Amino acid sequence: MRCNSRNGGGRGGRGREGREGRGGRGCGHGISAVHNGRADQEETKEDNNDGRGAGAGMSRRRRNYLLSSTNTLTNQCELDSQADTCAFDPAGCCVLSTSSQSINDTGFHNGLKINDVQIGNVCLAFDCPFDHRTYCLHFCEVLLIPGLGSHLLSVDQLRANNVVVNDVPLIRLRPEQRNREAHAILTSGLRIPLLFDKPISYFTCRQPTDEEINDIMEFQPIWMTADIPWQPYDPDSRRQEEALRQQIDADYQAPYHQLASFTRLDSTLPTAACLDRLPQVLGDSNNVVCGVHSLTIRSMKTSGKSYLIKPDQLAR
Repeated sequence: MRCNSRNGGGRGGRGREGREGRGGRGCGHGISAVHNGRADQEETKEDNNDGRGAGAGMSRRRRNYLLSSTNTLTNQCELDSQADTCAFDPAGCCVLSTSSQSINDTGFHNGLKINDVQIGNVCLAFDCPFDHRTYCLHFCEVLLIPGLGSHLLSVDQLRANNVVVNDVPLIRLRPEQRNREAHAILTSGLRIPLLFDKPISYFTCRQPTDEEINDIMEFQPIWMTADIPWQPYDPDSRRQEEALRQQIDADYQAPYHQLASFTRLDSTLPTAACLDRLPQVLGDSNNVVCGVHSLTIRSMKTSGKSYLIKPDQLAR
């Protein structure tokens, strides 16, 4: 997925509709209760006497989801290494705000093109299987594409916000490389384990409730992408990468391959003496070393070459 040009007004002209939620945060803006594709009513927390132990941060929707075998609210976020910008289906997330700008989106073929794609900030709910709490994942500066189905995550856009993306599946790693942080997304103390359905790595998510978005004390917000204008392409990045590569290669020491070895000799004679005694030195078992530090063979001469085979040699 490739973003071409942005259309519309300036960056400051973002339209926001809806109301601000109590204590809510919408990627730096007021919460806009625009829940596209949702007709559900606002839910309240269940009263329980468990205190704030394990599971206290689990919403009623999460509990209902665990008890239901068929739940249409779930969706999945797929890693797309070729996507230059995250893209979301508005029907499967909570749209917090939208921009007055739009872009033209092109697929892997020029014939696959969508014009006037809206830019916005969205939120997803992730139910952590380890601490049984619900986290609100905020994605800023993303594309809103109705009918997309699964959400597509730009790995580069996540990493630009210091989110660690370990996208190599466990089955592609050597046994000693498999650990808890392998094939997972790591950010702000949260670990999101990735699933693998060849060749796609993904994790499951769902639409959050208004309660989950607004109650930031119980449902921790996690900013997956930065709330600043996202520029998918930057010529400086190529130059910086090349400079870092040259620096790394300059510090690299190639392995030393020893072609021959020499035994250290017992004594050293002056160069002139060595030259005078060279025949004796070569035949001497004591191997007296000369004071010459290097020996260069500039030419070689051979003799006795014969390219003809005589009849008597053939008969042998």
